[in-house]
Amino acid sequence: MTPISKIQQDIYNLTSSEFVNKYFLSEGIWYFSEVLHHEKENALLLELELKKQIKKFLHLKDGAIYMVGSGKIGCSLNPSKLFQPFRIDSDDGKPSDIDIAIISSEIYHFYWDLFRSSYSPLHSYSYKYISREVYRGYISERNIKEIPNCRRNWNIRTKKLKKLLSNNFEFRHEINYRIYRNEDDFLEYVTQNLDEIKLGGQ
Repeated sequence: MTPISKIQQDIYNLTSSEFVNKYFLSEGIWYFSEVLHHEKENALLLELELKKQIKKFLHLKDGAIYMVGSGKIGCSLNPSKLFQPFRIDSDDGKPSDIDIAIISSEIYHFYWDLFRSSYSPLHSYSYKYISREVYRGYISERNIKEIPNCRRNWNIRTKKLKKLLSNNFEFRHEINYRIYRNEDDFLEYVTQNLDEIKLGGQ
């Protein structure tokens, strides 16, 4: 997989779109090869099977699945921990999470409707963050879990999937999902974050 030093160079030398195409839309997942120690060919087959199973358990008819973040490339692109390597164990801090992007208008609108029908003043604080996300075309699993009705539905959807990922794929780290309304919203979110990193490095 690509060394972190090369990723650091590319984030400033490539356009944001070029970086996304090279590191996030391409085949190959750092976690499979470097943490689970699968050979390249087997890792690629596992990647295809992973996406297939996520679609199956979430009843995803259309759309796409992408692994992003440090699980995909080996280091974080979060500005608060920029280029920090994926943390496998807890000895040097909290272990890293695996971030998975779900591109699905159907699932996105389902939870947006459920957010609206589940509104309560008791959760008004969480809705401030939810509204910001919806405005940008995505919904995070973290905020789904903040609202009881949404949390119950999500737990039912993902219970068997979590067991499958642990048993069949041997995932040893927590998984975070983010649901995007469409591919454009996903690409816009990622490229805007990369643009912010570039500005910070000037």
